[in-house]
Formats: sequence, structure tokens, C-alpha cells
Amino acid sequence: LVGVSVEWLTTGKGSEAAPVVALSAEESPPLGVVAIPEYRILCGAGSAGEPTFEEVTESKPAYYRLEWFAAHGTTPDKCKRFVVHGDSMLPILFDGDCILVDCSAAPIRDGKIYAFSYAGDVRVKRLYPLMNGGMRVVSENPAVREELIDPCDMSQFRLIGRVIDRSGSAPF
Repeated sequence: LVGVSVEWLTTGKGSEAAPVVALSAEESPPLGVVAIPEYRILCGAGSAGEPTFEEVTESKPAYYRLEWFAAHGTTPDKCKRFVVHGDSMLPILFDGDCILVDCSAAPIRDGKIYAFSYAGDVRVKRLYPLMNGGMRVVSENPAVREELIDPCDMSQFRLIGRVIDRSGSAPF
């Protein structure tokens, strides 16, 4: 947690505010900060029901300030972290990046990035609801063709949530 002002970061003027806080695995986060663990998504093929989530206990959680959630219109209990696999969302999301997904029930907004399962396959893509009840699924990588989910196949579509944050070392 950096804990410095934007002014100090950009100009070097003003107060540094609070120092950087490093936490050991045994320590609890400071007041006003919450840890979000990483999860695996488990889902069946076809209309096998809603995806389930399994916490990845061997991974380290990510820390967020409670104010960050308020600014994004959600709460920590509605969010889950997942690891991205594949290159279909390059150059926005890289293989191995972590995404924070707001899993609260909300209408799909055109062109936003969502995690979802379709026919048992977990994906992260831009979604565009269609007037006929179907869905347009768009990858950021131009080498990956867009897909159309027919309205009669939407029973195999399960929305997990909207991606609201990304972290990772790629492309650095």
C-alpha cells in the first residue's frame, strides 16, 4: 500500500502522507484495508448450473482500500480475483494477470469486460447484449474472431461479473 498523495508522486511537493506498508503473511491488514483472495472458477458444460468458486489457498491475497470499492460502486464481499489464461484479450489482459471481478447482479453494459462461462468454458471478453436476446462476444486481440451467441443458446451462458481491476507484470 503506497499511502502517498498524487501531488507528492507527480511533483515531489507536499506531504508524503503515510509510509509504504509491507505486511507479512501472518499480519492482518490495517484498518480500512481488505484482503481479496484468488479463486478458481468451476463450471460444468451445457446447462449444468451456476459456476462455483474455490479459494486458491496457496496464493497471496491482494489488498484494497475500502474507499476504492466505494468509488467503484461495489463492496469487497461481492468481488473475487481470478487469474487470466490465454492471449485473446491482448494488449489489455495478459496471460497470468489477475483480474478483480464484481460478481454483484447488474445489467451488462455494452463494451465492458466481463468474466462468464459459456457451455462450461470460462472466458473474459467484451460483451454486447443483442436486441434479439443473444450476445456479441468480442476479444481485444484482433487475431481472435468475435462470436455471436444465439438467443436459443443463452441458457448455456452464465455471467460471473464485470472486470473492475487488473494487476500483473505483463508487459513489463
